[in-house]
Amino acid sequence: MAVHTESGNERLNIDYLRDPVAIYRESFARIRAEIDLSPLPAALKDVVVRLVHACGMPDIVADLAWSPAVGE
Repeated sequence: MAVHTESGNERLNIDYLRDPVAIYRESFARIRAEIDLSPLPAALKDVVVRLVHACGMPDIVADLAWSPAVGE
């Protein structure tokens, strides 16, 4: 929806999230909802969520490999 300012200019009145902490929280919540973390060792779950956040590719999870001793 367009809104006219006092100067007569038109601007869009868009309601979006502006708080950086809330943006991060929402971003990580969406990633966790999107990807299946169940096959991953507990030690890798947070790392994988951060990896997906950094690259923006939820499908990368299927291509990951790790050693059996990960997290020890």
